[in-house]
Amino acid sequence: TSLQKHSYVLRRFVKEQQEALRVEESKILLEEEKEKKRLLEAKLKMLERLSKEREEKTKKEEALRKQKLQFQENYRKELLEQILERKQKRTMEEFEKIMIRDQIEREEDEYKTKKEEIKRQLEAKYERIIQ
Repeated sequence: TSLQKHSYVLRRFVKEQQEALRVEESKILLEEEKEKKRLLEAKLKMLERLSKEREEKTKKEEALRKQKLQFQENYRKELLEQILERKQKRTMEEFEKIMIRDQIEREEDEYKTKKEEIKRQLEAKYERIIQ
């Protein structure tokens, strides 16, 4: 009986110790899970920050690329305008030269026509005088 009582107390003590061990293990596991969670959250924040930085970098690169393309487009337009202006200037100069040549030819034709008319008139007067 006292042996039974002592055995009962020992079993109860062992069960309490086992329960205490389970509680401690649970606490340790809970702390480990909390640490894992904290590490994962830190990792997630770092990944989000990296992702944001990469996105900002991509946006900057895209903005620079667009700016470069716009600059190239503006430069091309300016060059084309200059080329067109030069071409128009040359065309106008050539047109003016043609107009001057035409004017000279017309004046020469008028001069020849008048010269021939005067020559005919003189020949006609000369013929009348001779007759």
